[in-house]
Amino acid sequence: MKNLNKLTAKYGKKLVEPRVYQRSVVEKDGKKIAFYNTHLSYESTKIRQKQFKALAKVMRKDKTPYKVLVGDFNADQNTTEWKTFKKNFNITNGKDGIWRDTFIGEDPTMNVNSIDNIITSKNISISNIHTIKSTASDHVPLVADLTLK
Repeated sequence: MKNLNKLTAKYGKKLVEPRVYQRSVVEKDGKKIAFYNTHLSYESTKIRQKQFKALAKVMRKDKTPYKVLVGDFNADQNTTEWKTFKKNFNITNGKDGIWRDTFIGEDPTMNVNSIDNIITSKNISISNIHTIKSTASDHVPLVADLTLK
């Protein structure tokens, strides 16, 4: 609670919702894959950049050969927020400069709607990127084929 209070004081929000990531290791064709899932903060670009950096650091240090990170990153102000991952990882949403809107709700504070992503280690190739039309949520699924090299 002490750290949450520090964040709230620093970023001037009445409530900063705590965020986490989950990590599982799965095996495909004898290859181990560290699979991460997260839902990052919407409250502040500054908070989110710290979360991006923390996730990138954790994934870089992960000894598992293959890594995949998925989630709602809430990077809703611009697409440059993704630069934290571009050097060491592949990004799916934004690959080849193509951004796919995954948030379909209404929020006038958002500048971009391409807030969900699939991020992989460089030894995974990404193809067949698309979204699936759905009204089951305020997000649509981002889908891609991942091939382990």
